Amino acid sequence: MPSNHDQLFHFTFRHAIHTATWIKSVLPKRVRNAIDWSTFAAAQERIPGVRLRSHFADLVFVAKRVDSDELVWFIIEHKSGQLRYALAQTLRYVVHLRHVLQRSRKGPLPSVVPIIAYHGQAPLTHHQHSETTTPFDRFAPRLPAILVDLGQQPSTRAQAKVSPLVRLTIRALFAVTHCDAAQLLEAIDSWGELVQAVERSEGPPLPEVSLDAIGWYLVDNSDLTEDQVHMALSKNLNHPEGLKMTTGQRIRLESRDLGRSEGRSEGRREGRSEGRSEGRREGRSEGQLHVLLRQLTKRFGPLPKEIAERVQSAGQPQLDTWIDRVLDAKSLADVFA
Repeated sequence: MPSNHDQLFHFTFRHAIHTATWIKSVLPKRVRNAIDWSTFAAAQERIPGVRLRSHFADLVFVAKRVDSDELVWFIIEHKSGQLRYALAQTLRYVVHLRHVLQRSRKGPLPSVVPIIAYHGQAPLTHHQHSETTTPFDRFAPRLPAILVDLGQQPSTRAQAKVSPLVRLTIRALFAVTHCDAAQLLEAIDSWGELVQAVERSEGPPLPEVSLDAIGWYLVDNSDLTEDQVHMALSKNLNHPEGLKMTTGQRIRLESRDLGRSEGRSEGRREGRSEGRSEGRREGRSEGQLHVLLRQLTKRFGPLPKEIAERVQSAGQPQLDTWIDRVLDAKSLADVFA
């Protein structure tokens, strides 16, 4: 199951318009200049059969080279914990992707650039490979990859070219991992210009949806309350009264009430603390399910039986994906693509 950190990372970085600005800031200059960035796009949307595994946080993008029509593939893997096996895992993805591509087309071997984005308690340098310790280490497969520590701020010039949503997402990921509640409130106050820039953006995703996702990430992964996060973000907005309640907010409000009810019942049997925690998880999921079905019916009319059954059997990550899509989808096919 993807973590909350993975979900927020994927929420932002699945959009090529944002990811391209970040990748440009982390690639070596020679590689960056060899890419036709006007062709940069999510690979899953254009080319079938390149899903690396059954994990919604996989991110694969593709772009043409400047000097030819050959494609360059980018694999982005996000890690919020240990990096011990990250390179070996990413190596497996690269080998699989090249195998799929070689079977489906002729020509030279495809170029694949793996990027690992890390934010954790220990600095990235602590996870680098140690010196060879056995006679057999020299035979171990190794993968040159770009390792990015999200806690290290890039140069001012490079940072200015990264989209505000990416910068705000990275700061939220890092702050939750490294700050206590008081420090997190101070951090949110310091994000004023970024919050306003996201508010002014045209998307995708919609500004209110982006701020909603980041706000709930902060609530779910810190000791701050909903009111504290809401007030801290709102005072940085130019027009907080103009933001409408998003689908995500409605779902969360309803599921929160369901969660409290479930929590009280569970608490009587297994203890108040455990009951509240379990109730919130189950209640939120149940609330999201019912409100998503209602939103789909309101927008597209009575749902086919297979669609309703698909929604009712979906897991939490899939529900989150559909909730994001229903906001601006033009058809049921767009939601469930």
